[in-house]
This record gives sequence, structure tokens and C-alpha cells, in this order.
Amino acid sequence: MGIESGPGGPAAEAAKMERERQIKAKVEGIKGNPGESRSDAEIRAQAEQELNQGVQVEK
Repeated sequence: MGIESGPGGPAAEAAKMERERQIKAKVEGIKGNPGESRSDAEIRAQAEQELNQGVQVEK
């Protein structure tokens, strides 16, 4: 699995699951905005991008 594999197995897996939950929640939030008529893929890409920016700021 690339970067995720190696030491920390279960912890890395849990972090990945949590990130997936955050992305899903963000996607739902973006979908909830009135006037949005974009594809799920576009919405998901925006959610992931926003989360990535948040992660970079925290480091």
C-alpha cells in the first residue's frame, strides 16, 4: 500500500479510515450547499484538497 505500509500497521490503517470519514463528511457538507451542480468526483476532489491544505497547516 505504498506509504501507509510498514511500521504502525493498525495505527496507520485507523488514521486512513479516519481520514476517509473526514473526506466523506466534507463531501456531504459541500453537497449540502445550495446551487452546487457538480459531479461527485469534483466535489470529492475539492474535499480532499481542502483537507490536504488543513493537514499541511497543522504540521
